[in-house]
Amino acid sequence: MHESKHHELSISVETTLPFGECLVRLRRILSRAGFRVVAEIPFHREFEEHLGLPWCRYTVIVVWSPFHAYQSVLNDTEAGILLPFHFVLAERPRGTLVAATNLSLLGHITGRIGLRLVGDSLTQQIQQMLDRLEVRQEDHANLATGKPKESA
Repeated sequence: MHESKHHELSISVETTLPFGECLVRLRRILSRAGFRVVAEIPFHREFEEHLGLPWCRYTVIVVWSPFHAYQSVLNDTEAGILLPFHFVLAERPRGTLVAATNLSLLGHITGRIGLRLVGDSLTQQIQQMLDRLEVRQEDHANLATGKPKESA
């Protein structure tokens, strides 16, 4: 399992899960956490179709939560620019990179405490979702090797 990385604009993790499986699991995790996928853009297909460029599988998922969007817009009517937010899945030779928008920037960009609270809360939820993706990856690896699941 790889450690999550925090960049200024994103939070990311690399998994050993194959791209397709990772995409299915992420959709399920998002749904269970109350987030809606409002669009999926397969960049690799668009690059191939419109530019004639082959590309590894790379998909952007546009995600939102009506509740969090409502909280944000109450604080600043222009906050809708930053919500919905995005996850990126990029195929790697040994798995999949998953990155998400670092929404803790909401408050830092606007200077509004309400947006900072919403952004920090969303960032924490995103990190938990990435952690769940990683836990499932670990369970998958344990099943493949026959290792029993460790209990806490």
